[in-house]
Amino acid sequence: MGNRRAAAPGHERFNQAMAKAVPLIRKNQFDNAAYPALAATIKQKVAYAVEHCKLEPKADATLHLVLADLVAGAEVMEGKTASPRHDGAVGVLQALNAYGRYFQHPGWQALRD
Repeated sequence: MGNRRAAAPGHERFNQAMAKAVPLIRKNQFDNAAYPALAATIKQKVAYAVEHCKLEPKADATLHLVLADLVAGAEVMEGKTASPRHDGAVGVLQALNAYGRYFQHPGWQALRD
């Protein structure tokens, strides 16, 4: 995609957290008690990204859309909605994959849901 922006700070940490969980989620071996911990990790990493973000305004606006989707997915994983916690993990994966489409991040690899 020719319109991609420079990488945002710390986003590889999102993929690292999700990469560990995805195989268990796929096999339905990620129990409901584990989702809130994963959600807390995602929210912590969102806070880090916001605090350390120094992107130009258009890139910053795009990043904040991705971050909002990450937080929304984390809230589903926390059980704050009627949706299954698994759906929150899928939402986080989709947000991370969107990040990879919008930003040039060396070594970034999309995760499958």
